[in-house]
Amino acid sequence: MKPCLLEIEGLRTHFALRKGFLFEKTAGTVKAVDEVSLQIHRGEVLGLVGESGCGKSTLARTIMQLTPATSGRVLFDGQDLTKLPREELRRLRTRFQMIFQDPFASLNPRRTVFDTLAEPMRTHGLAARSEVAGAVAELMEKVGLAARDMRKYPHEFSGGQRQRIAIARALAVQPELIVADEPVSALDVSVQAQILNLLKDLTRERGLTMILISHDLSVVKHMADRIAVMYLGKIVELGPAGAVFARPLHPYTRALISAAPLPDPARERARKHVLLQGEPPSPLDPPPGCAFHPRCPHAAAACAAQVPPLAAHGEAHEAACVRLDEIPAGAADLSASG
Repeated sequence: MKPCLLEIEGLRTHFALRKGFLFEKTAGTVKAVDEVSLQIHRGEVLGLVGESGCGKSTLARTIMQLTPATSGRVLFDGQDLTKLPREELRRLRTRFQMIFQDPFASLNPRRTVFDTLAEPMRTHGLAARSEVAGAVAELMEKVGLAARDMRKYPHEFSGGQRQRIAIARALAVQPELIVADEPVSALDVSVQAQILNLLKDLTRERGLTMILISHDLSVVKHMADRIAVMYLGKIVELGPAGAVFARPLHPYTRALISAAPLPDPARERARKHVLLQGEPPSPLDPPPGCAFHPRCPHAAAACAAQVPPLAAHGEAHEAACVRLDEIPAGAADLSASG
């Protein structure tokens, strides 16, 4: 196994809910990320999946130190990002970058593509003044854009082209780690495959490490080496992508895979689906014990009594469920491998 590049230890990101005329009173605490621990190895793609509102984007922003952590550690190549002084963190940012969900919102409409890509190179001294134009042109061509368009503004490009610009901006400082937060969800289906293939090629060519966040299981299956499943601020399953899809352990993972349609209509009609009852609980008032137990078809009294830790169930495959040994094996027959 390759060495660890990013290690997350007991990470919590909580937000106080304020009320009152001057918002001086605390009405509660939203536990967006609650006791998350992960290791991401050099050169791997970790897929982070879960329903909207489960804490995926907050976890990404906390890793990037765009949102402060309430407690816990984020170790990048051995350095705790949560403890670094601002100037030292700024210098280290060349080694990790983020691709945001909406490329139009994340690009400055007043700057040309050249200015957007050239600024990080100049700021961090990665290219001499005479070399910047050539470096920008090379970077644009690398992500599938014409170098002659570098003087255009973001509104002059399509959604897919804008996301290519955002990818180029992330690559401009030659990072080792990229956090991609729903990088294709705002794009047309016809463009999504192009952007995913671009990310896959760049990851392989440059030896990048990536955290790919998505609610679309087909996207994660296409890209990821390992998968982490998140529910209400916690990781409930973690394992190799093939193992998670072939034999999902946690009832929530089984429900997610069950909801993903198969391209073969006959197989889609024949397979068993898992139907969840109710809505996800509020992170402001999570249920006791396992947060998934109010919706779980296999819940028992013990599920409400304790918060289950991630436990090993096979090689490098972990799940947080106290009833895994009691759940019928047939419930895992939900393969979306078609």
